[in-house]
Amino acid sequence: MKQKTMPAILATSFLAATLFTPAALAEHTVKLPAAENQAAILVDSFTDVPNDHFAYEAIHYLHNLGYISGKGNHQFAPQASITRAEAALMIVNVTGLKATDSYSLQVSDVSANHFAYDALRALEQKKIMQGYEKKMRPNDPITRAEVSVLLSKSFNYAEPARFHHFTDVNRNAWSYEYINKLAENGITSQQGANFMPNKQTTRAEFSMFVARSLNDRFK
Repeated sequence: MKQKTMPAILATSFLAATLFTPAALAEHTVKLPAAENQAAILVDSFTDVPNDHFAYEAIHYLHNLGYISGKGNHQFAPQASITRAEAALMIVNVTGLKATDSYSLQVSDVSANHFAYDALRALEQKKIMQGYEKKMRPNDPITRAEVSVLLSKSFNYAEPARFHHFTDVNRNAWSYEYINKLAENGITSQQGANFMPNKQTTRAEFSMFVARSLNDRFK
């Protein structure tokens, strides 16, 4: 069974200069279930994800592995923006990271009964996702540029051998190197076109990015 090695991801924040703290995190090896290298057993559990949806297989693949869940009432809300808390939970589900029992979340806007409290606590302690001015902003959406950084710092992608072109991302942009890495590794297929870096990332898009990061058959 193939193993995936994941160093660490960096937090998204309010401004590019403060969004992402320098990475100084140990690698984390993830042991995927046997189904990782098999065709996903698709279960029509989400009534709002038809079988012709672009992320249908990716969503069900991650759901069957226990990495993601829906919004209740058999709804996944694929077009809804994914929040920092939802992204944190998915990353922790994939990596299995946990905070020590004695560690308390160092922000004021996430209560202990929040659904992603333990996930955010783990990522904060590992300095993967941190707050800004004592605020984690768990309900804030994440842009595609920010997600490119999260993914690039989460997965052991190959370094780019060339510069990929995007019509709306200048090579001097703060997020270009991370977006370029996604293009090099087949995580995004939009090289040569618009990447839409400032667009909020949907739950379907994030699911597709993560599925491609875990299994090449989604590329």
